[in-house]
Amino acid sequence: EVGDGLICHGFTTQQYLEQVTLPNIKLGLEKSGRSRQDIDILCPIIVVSGEDEQAFNNCKAMSKAQLAFYASTPAYKGVLEQHGLGDMQPVFHALSKENKWDEMTALFTDEMLDLFAIVTEDSAQIPALVHARYGHIIDVWMQTHQLPTRDEQSKMIRAIEQYS
Repeated sequence: EVGDGLICHGFTTQQYLEQVTLPNIKLGLEKSGRSRQDIDILCPIIVVSGEDEQAFNNCKAMSKAQLAFYASTPAYKGVLEQHGLGDMQPVFHALSKENKWDEMTALFTDEMLDLFAIVTEDSAQIPALVHARYGHIIDVWMQTHQLPTRDEQSKMIRAIEQYS
């Protein structure tokens, strides 16, 4: 109702944005007498790519690890439910509590990755693929160029746990 825009979370999908996020934005805008043109929507887009096969595979593994971590968060269950995957959230959550990060990553399938990320071995295609999927929804996007290493992820998780 009052914001100048929305910064989406990276754990979102085209379908979730279209069927959940945008209708809620529309309600808020209508309530405040504004239109979609009055705000900007920014979305971080997870992009899986690489300059060679090894870089591509490393990026893919790190993206799956990041997304599996997000999937373990109860607050994000709705995104999974939008795709009929809501029953996976408690599984990811239980594995996270047991520090079974590799099992979580393995459980995050290529099909799931395709829902949440732009996946291409041809980095020249990234802009066109982002535009095709999100151009009608968002105004601004940003790409994570380098994902944290497993050690850096562990440090972040420990830091987050201090505030839980």
